[in-house]
Amino acid sequence: MSASRRGLVVALVCVCAGAVFVFSAEGWTLGADGGRVAATAVGNPAFDPAAVSFISSSEGWAWGPSTAGVGSINAEPGVLAQTDDGGRSWRVELTTGIGYSDDAGTDLWGVRFADAEHGYLFGSKLFVTASGGARWTRVDAPGAIVGMQAGGGRVYALVSGCSNLSVCNSDSARLYWLAPGGTRLHRIDAIVNVDRDWWSLVVTGQSVYLMTPSPARGAQLGPASLWASHDGGSTWRQLTAPCVWSGADGGALAAWSPVGLALACGSVPGAGSQAKSFYASSDGGAHWHKIGQMPFGGGYVISLAAASSTNWILGEARVPHIETTRDGGHDWQQATFTGRTSGVEGWGDVVFTSPSNAIALPWTLNGSVIAFSHDTGRSWQEALFPTSRLTPTKP
Repeated sequence: MSASRRGLVVALVCVCAGAVFVFSAEGWTLGADGGRVAATAVGNPAFDPAAVSFISSSEGWAWGPSTAGVGSINAEPGVLAQTDDGGRSWRVELTTGIGYSDDAGTDLWGVRFADAEHGYLFGSKLFVTASGGARWTRVDAPGAIVGMQAGGGRVYALVSGCSNLSVCNSDSARLYWLAPGGTRLHRIDAIVNVDRDWWSLVVTGQSVYLMTPSPARGAQLGPASLWASHDGGSTWRQLTAPCVWSGADGGALAAWSPVGLALACGSVPGAGSQAKSFYASSDGGAHWHKIGQMPFGGGYVISLAAASSTNWILGEARVPHIETTRDGGHDWQQATFTGRTSGVEGWGDVVFTSPSNAIALPWTLNGSVIAFSHDTGRSWQEALFPTSRLTPTKP
């Protein structure tokens, strides 16, 4: 299905799983029971994007809570939206019986696709699709999934020691892998002492990196642990990274090639600000070179993306801007926004989908936007998803 061209009034009807979805100039509506799923913006469903997964600069999925409640402030239905034109228009994929959150305190806060057909919805539960999101199957997992990445013919899942994080007292996690669309999780026994609250998982081709605090983090001693594999997760080497746990968002890792790494490390935070240091490695993390630093100010380090050894973007909590560098971390500038309508509290996820295209998600669930850049992060424009939700923080 495709959206209407500007100036034309068309309506497309889809009968899916007993429900009738109509896409018109006003957007998607659910006709089976008269309930409205989305409207007011052509091609943009009414929901709050909490996670995105792009397999190219044009094709991707977004997942988050819808505007409609189900009788409880703690229970919210989920919406999965798919785009094949780089986010200019979206279509809703049905996830019958799968909610973003429920009264039992379980949440599904993430989405990850390995290719056009195989993907996962994850959180306190795990679901898999082999049909591009048209049908989903529950997967037995040893705990809550706190993060997933895909690459090199595998999907990697960071699994907490608890099934329900809202009542979990354990901060430990283990790394597993699955075949794309697979339902069997294989534990990677070489990796231990993973902190479920602070980590960076990066996959590029056959190279896989997992950064986690040193076991001595309570005393703020020692560099972070960096686990690296260059054969698709079959063998691993334990290295170190310069970041030290500082009490909040200690650092973020990115890769511009299988052995080219960028690193942002945050200092001890205060009053919503944090000094930051930047490092680079050209040998897969075996050696690091300090590139530059950002004085105390800005927000907390949340995510880092690298399109090359020189072009990086930084996502931060507690500030409404995105930082960008063109010289590999020496100098940083605030990126510009055009047509901005939201009041986000920070950008929690920044990702390059190609050497020139990037996407960013708000740090908290109150922006109802995805930001897009087509010039390597220099300038951004928001795509607004109309929602009346008022949820203060992201899981």
